[in-house]
Amino acid sequence: MDKGVIEKTKRFIKREFRSRPRFCFNNWKIMYNHSLLVEKFCLELAKKIKCDNLVLRIGALLHDIGKTYDEDEQTLMDKHEELGYEVSKEFLENLNINNDRLLRIKNLFSKEDKTVEKKIIKDADKISFLADPVIQEVYKEWAEKRGEKDRFRDKVEMSYTFYFEVSKKIAKPFYENTKKTRKLNC
Repeated sequence: MDKGVIEKTKRFIKREFRSRPRFCFNNWKIMYNHSLLVEKFCLELAKKIKCDNLVLRIGALLHDIGKTYDEDEQTLMDKHEELGYEVSKEFLENLNINNDRLLRIKNLFSKEDKTVEKKIIKDADKISFLADPVIQEVYKEWAEKRGEKDRFRDKVEMSYTFYFEVSKKIAKPFYENTKKTRKLNC
């Protein structure tokens, strides 16, 4: 059953990013692939950190879905987490999972959620940014167009702060490579 729910979630996010690429750097595949990479790193972290894998995987896949909401760019940057619930509410209600898990997934959209699954997703999101040169390049271009040249460097540095020590170990080679290849003086 879990595999079917995960595949259904992947189809949902693909459809949403394709049909409403509001804040996807003009290419829906970037955010879709980013979500898959976050899920991958979540699974890697879950080997070392006890958690509910189904809640974790669905949360990882949906973590940026709020960026498809019909809103201005600044609002999407600031509130995409909470807007993610609005985008996925109907989808979640139709998933074939028990109410406890469903509630825990819904809570992941809240900034106040402090569950282990939320912390793993946050760490995996940062690792995936450091590991993905495509998203780095489009983020850097986006920041430069906004006249915020230091924003990329700041994002790289912020991406190297974690809840779990194992996250730092996984991220370290990506972080060092990013600093080297992007010639950052962090």
